[in-house]
Amino acid sequence: MSGSASPRAGIDAAEGIEARGIKASSGVIHNPGFALTVGKALEAMRSARGKPVRLARPVVVLDGWHSPGVPAWGLSRRLCGLTSGRGEDFAWVTYPWAWSVDVAARHAMGVLERGGLLGREVDLIGISMGGIVARALASGVLGVGGPDSVRAVRVFTLASPHRGARLAKYGYVDRASAQLRAGSDVLRRLDDALPRRGYELTCYALLRDWLVGARQTAPMGMEPHWVDPQGFVQGRLSHFMSIYDARIQIDLARRLRGEEAFAKVASAPPRE
Repeated sequence: MSGSASPRAGIDAAEGIEARGIKASSGVIHNPGFALTVGKALEAMRSARGKPVRLARPVVVLDGWHSPGVPAWGLSRRLCGLTSGRGEDFAWVTYPWAWSVDVAARHAMGVLERGGLLGREVDLIGISMGGIVARALASGVLGVGGPDSVRAVRVFTLASPHRGARLAKYGYVDRASAQLRAGSDVLRRLDDALPRRGYELTCYALLRDWLVGARQTAPMGMEPHWVDPQGFVQGRLSHFMSIYDARIQIDLARRLRGEEAFAKVASAPPRE
């Protein structure tokens, strides 16, 4: 399943906190490299919605492991509303029946081909496993894609298990989840290809991610831009909340718009 984003995108009412670099009395951990409150993020989102810009290239959002497509569709809609407002600038891809990363990558290639995006410069956004699929497409190390056909200029990943999913070390239910274990052949090949990449890689994470782990969300030698969730529900479902976090959404949107990002310095998360 795939589609284009609608230009109508509501501002997400995500919860969040200010980044200061220390643990607040509430227990929330503040990040000095991503000093943005949700209030300020929402203000910036309202401003961006009122000032659409022309994007440098199409944007493709790649969904996570066995996702039915709602996360990728929803994120593409929100980012569309925060950037150009043109649905044709965004495409989203999901692969709920793909039982391996390489099968998901092949499905994504088919979507890119049907959308006329092969051989064109694109920005890729990967949600969870979608970040691994994005790197596989951009590098071609799994025999699918490669820089000649998938001309990724930038790759953005949200809560992606670049160093292996925390939960996967306790077992796996299919080949894809096995490929997302730390030290897997897929992750090793992607890391081997990383120094030769021709794209810019930006990783995002929310702390308290029991499924992947915030410390696993950037390849070795890199760190993510992270923020701490707030509230019981967001904290318990952190892995699934990164796409709804207003701070992450507007920072990503500003990068797509070609504007200065709020997240200044990527750093090692202080906890999973």
